[in-house]
Amino acid sequence: MKHQSRKSPSKRKTPEKQQLQDSDSDFESSHPSKKAKKKIYSMKNRCSPEALLSIILGMRKEQKESVRSMGFGALLKMNFTDIPLKLGFYVLQKINSERMVIDNEGKELKVTAESVHDMLGIPIGGTKLTLLDQWPKDDTSYDEWKQQFKKDSIIRLSAIKNVIVSTTQTDFNFKLNFLVLFVNTFCESTSMGRCNLFPLSYISRKTDISNIDWCNYV
Repeated sequence: MKHQSRKSPSKRKTPEKQQLQDSDSDFESSHPSKKAKKKIYSMKNRCSPEALLSIILGMRKEQKESVRSMGFGALLKMNFTDIPLKLGFYVLQKINSERMVIDNEGKELKVTAESVHDMLGIPIGGTKLTLLDQWPKDDTSYDEWKQQFKKDSIIRLSAIKNVIVSTTQTDFNFKLNFLVLFVNTFCESTSMGRCNLFPLSYISRKTDISNIDWCNYV
């Protein structure tokens, strides 16, 4: 006599479990293919906030005061080291770069200098960076700054970090190093691990860094 195999009853998902599953897959719902999922997981953040946070945690009192004098005191309270890659991908999919709004399930979030200031607390309302005078040709400040990195043809974020932690100085070089960390973490970086040094061409020893509209630059 043959025994009939009994199939175990299929488990039906409760509405609560279904809702949780849908919530977890929100970032992937519009791209169900395997290829799209690879794009989500392979998205890279060239400059993690970890570098800036580790510097902040190791700063001396005098260095923190120097950062405050530049108008970046709010960043000293920063306590996050990672940005979820799925979240970053989701925002990129939802942002309208022409109107500068993020469509969050039908609700538009405006991306403005004010919203950047609310999030980061950095200087707002001053002079636009690119409206400042660039360094004159006879100004050697940039060359002196580069000497910190000896003969490195490519200045990377790790090199900036190493120089800051190895000194107790709060001089002009320290300020430029901090600005490079800030720009490459929150504004824009370049490919192949090379630091974006473009903003430095507008910063001289006479520049009031706290009077620059950094929110608009971001």
